[in-house]
Amino acid sequence: MRLLLKNALIVDLSEQNFLHQDILIEDCIIRRISPHIVERDVQVIQSSDLCVSAGWVDMSARLCEPGFEHIDTIETLCQSAKAGGFTQVVVLPNTSPPLQSKAAIEFVKKSSQNFGVELLPTACATFNAAGEEMCELYDLHRAGAVAFTDGIRALNHPEVIKNILLYIKPFGGLFINRPEERALTRFGQMHEGAISTQLGMNGIPEIAETLPLMRDIALVEYTKGKIHFSGISTQNGVQILRQAKAKGLPITADVYVHNLCFTDEALTTFDTNFKLNPPLRTESDRISLWEGIADGTIDAIASGHFPQDIESKRLEFDFAEFGALSLESCFGALLAYKPSWISWQVIVEKLTSGPRKILNLPSPKIAENQPANLTVFDKSFSWQFNLENIFSKSKNSPYIGKNLVGKPLFTVFNSCNYD
Repeated sequence: MRLLLKNALIVDLSEQNFLHQDILIEDCIIRRISPHIVERDVQVIQSSDLCVSAGWVDMSARLCEPGFEHIDTIETLCQSAKAGGFTQVVVLPNTSPPLQSKAAIEFVKKSSQNFGVELLPTACATFNAAGEEMCELYDLHRAGAVAFTDGIRALNHPEVIKNILLYIKPFGGLFINRPEERALTRFGQMHEGAISTQLGMNGIPEIAETLPLMRDIALVEYTKGKIHFSGISTQNGVQILRQAKAKGLPITADVYVHNLCFTDEALTTFDTNFKLNPPLRTESDRISLWEGIADGTIDAIASGHFPQDIESKRLEFDFAEFGALSLESCFGALLAYKPSWISWQVIVEKLTSGPRKILNLPSPKIAENQPANLTVFDKSFSWQFNLENIFSKSKNSPYIGKNLVGKPLFTVFNSCNYD
């Protein structure tokens, strides 16, 4: 199939180059870039604010296959990613069995090849993500694991973290940890504050994030190993990261889209789709996260995509599971809820070059005769997110019925499917 993008704004953040051009794509190769291209037998794409950038990368999504196919599958995860404009997605290792063998890593990599999305598997840092015995990290690295993490289970054992950071240094491995002290979050349902007191809910205190942040940063300073913090949610957490980065430590961090869009006030309706981990915090926390994005303290925006089945969510709030869908709605939500002083270009940067620098992935080039790894989007399109926009088998989205701004139109990567 041949595709012609008309008068598309090329968002090339590496060159700080923003030009309106026509782009001809054939067989997933960028054939021509010119101010005006006339071709027959092509599918022409036009839009009022048509933009094209390097394909977007998501830093954190739940993988349900193998083991939890009733919640989601690799195919439906890839469909959700494509609908959200993502060409590459980092997936967590908490499957059943977990991703902790060469065969499991290869299964994930091969299974997504026919769906136009590259799943980037992480491997368990410790056996069964139990936080005790370190996995065979070098073998998993050679098998294609992009990083090591216990995923949804924060690793809290300082000696194990120290040993992981030391072990992965020689081959340039990356350790990802969630800044959560689980001993302080037990029984917690939402952010600890005025709203939790008003609702009579058990709270998750800010210190549950800041304490492990300080511990892990001290371990990085000691070992000089590389760490990425996933799911920063607090104002003080951003400040701790800012101070650590000022020392030149090998530290990166991401924030989930939910924490940039909503606050704990959303939970006054007891809608379990807003029951998230990390929890929604206060408005001052939300603005501080955006400030961290603006000044580079936060390196990437992650979807935090976490499908749950109806039986896990349609319960009393205390008994419902944590997690929400977000791949399909990510970009539109970010543009709809961002402060006026944040540009859409910064958001694109946190979805493209930011994640690739963290993961040491090559940056796609938007140039003639280059393979296409592209996201095509309309940056000003206004739309309402509804159930029909969800491709996951699960439907636990807090964005249903919300008015969003900016919409991915399609991706071009591996499979030439422009639908």
